[in-house]
Amino acid sequence: MPEATSRIISLCLDADDPTRMATFWAEALGWEIGGPDGESSLRPTDDTGFDILFEPTTETKVGRNNIHLDLTTTSIEDRRDTVDRLIEAGARHVDVGQRGDEGHVVLADPEGNEFCVIAPDSTFLAGCPRLGAINADGTRRVGLFWSAVLGWPLIWDQDDETAIRAPDGTGPIIQWSGPPLMTKTGKNRLHLDIAPPAHVRQQDEVDRLVGLGASRIDIGQGDTDWIVMADPDGNEFCVLTPREPSGPPTWRRSVAPSTRTAVRVGDRRSRRQPRELLAAVPGSSAGCGSRRQNRWWVMPLGLGTRS
Repeated sequence: MPEATSRIISLCLDADDPTRMATFWAEALGWEIGGPDGESSLRPTDDTGFDILFEPTTETKVGRNNIHLDLTTTSIEDRRDTVDRLIEAGARHVDVGQRGDEGHVVLADPEGNEFCVIAPDSTFLAGCPRLGAINADGTRRVGLFWSAVLGWPLIWDQDDETAIRAPDGTGPIIQWSGPPLMTKTGKNRLHLDIAPPAHVRQQDEVDRLVGLGASRIDIGQGDTDWIVMADPDGNEFCVLTPREPSGPPTWRRSVAPSTRTAVRVGDRRSRRQPRELLAAVPGSSAGCGSRRQNRWWVMPLGLGTRS
């Protein structure tokens, strides 16, 4: 993996009620509530190398998200119990055009964000933790872009569909469903926060990303220590200040707790250090099977038939 690549610090979700959403997704993933953002963030209990942060928003959700999460299951009983448990926690069934015989269940969380509970026989997600995939609408170009940004190899590249995973085979897959793309309506409700290693200047990393096809954008963030960018498909992400190289998990604030204000991506006032990726294991693999064999087990971002 190239030394200068950034790594994922957080998967961020806009939320009307961050605390409620953190509680729901802690139940869904089996992750712990806590970390630098208190009750509005989750830290993994598995080998996932980033946290999840729920950020307050006043923007109304419009249409289907163009990014959703796929949850793995270990058995038919686990899938049934997971669906029942999450519905009791506030989820609901949603119809996004699925046929009904795909083997997965499409749900929405308490704020309407779609996600899939995948069948246990998905070879594509074999070996993945409960958060099996970040499933995104996107072109092949954006899959190649993120592979270069993170230094994650392609584990699928066929028919304009792409997927990447950490080189050590830990954590979730990130995948892009290929065209036709959904119409983007406003800022995405889900985005990634990334950061370069400590020996790379933030501006140098921004310049590298621009060279790969990203662009700087203004969403009203003002004067901040992170930089808001968009990938080649126009999806927002944030480049944080440089972070220490891989090592033991650590949580550190850039300002004192009493002065930190947690608000949405355009208004955040500080950032925290990452939960680090595990050291790479030479010769390890993602343990995933054929994407084509399981394209309906791991749904394209539209979650069903798209017009």
